[in-house]
Amino acid sequence: MFRSNGKYKYHINLLFIAATQIIGYFFIKYKLEADTKIVNRELFIISMVFSLVLVICASIAYTSYNNSPAPRGVRALILAFSAPIILASTVKLTLGIDINHKYVIIGSILINIFAAALIFFLFKVKKPLATVVAVLISIVITVTGFVDAIALYSLNSRSVDIRCDDPLLVKVKNDSDKNEIFLTDDYHLHTILLAGRKIFCGWPYFTMFAGYDWDLRDRIRRDIFSAPDESTLKKLVEENNIGYIVIDNQVREPNKYYLNEELIRNTFEVFYDDGHDVVIYKTH
Repeated sequence: MFRSNGKYKYHINLLFIAATQIIGYFFIKYKLEADTKIVNRELFIISMVFSLVLVICASIAYTSYNNSPAPRGVRALILAFSAPIILASTVKLTLGIDINHKYVIIGSILINIFAAALIFFLFKVKKPLATVVAVLISIVITVTGFVDAIALYSLNSRSVDIRCDDPLLVKVKNDSDKNEIFLTDDYHLHTILLAGRKIFCGWPYFTMFAGYDWDLRDRIRRDIFSAPDESTLKKLVEENNIGYIVIDNQVREPNKYYLNEELIRNTFEVFYDDGHDVVIYKTH
């Protein structure tokens, strides 16, 4: 990172290593405590530690070989390319810090330029240990690339087909007001949404990070689905301006909601019924 003849090269590199470890420690600690989506925590720790060790080795390797001065401007570029990762690890730009992964990806893409330069440098040294390290790093980077390719392939293995002449889409679009609110399951891609209608409580990933109190709306939705009597049901619907209640097989799933569908059916008129899955009740 720093000129080979720099007076404080070793001290600055030690400071760089210490700063890297501190940032890495707090990032790993936060992710383990706050992110419930990490399935294999041990693997996450190992991968993060490996990345930090790689940074340390790169710094030590450059410090040890005085015959490979860094080109002019490299230090400024490394600092600039690291800025998105530092920002993502220290600043919460939205209600959900997971959104910051976009900055991590940007920083990783840019810093990979120097990862490639490190591999080239290690091969150029022409010493057994340096060559072995270069080969190992190349293998690890290549393997992770294959893993990413598998993920991209899997993303394209499934598709969603919604016809423009779908009876539900046509019914909702033609026979409901564009400002009506539909009470549904956690939809993020559905015929009702494609018809241009609003839903009361959608997929939490998008709604929570946009600033909506998803937990409150979810509780209200559950209260409506499980209302014990007609007066309670009508009161909740009126207070929350619910125009339509959508009951489908996802809502009927007993492990997800406690549903009093009989009460809803006896209280409101049927707006749409496909005969096997979706039933929509009009509340007014």
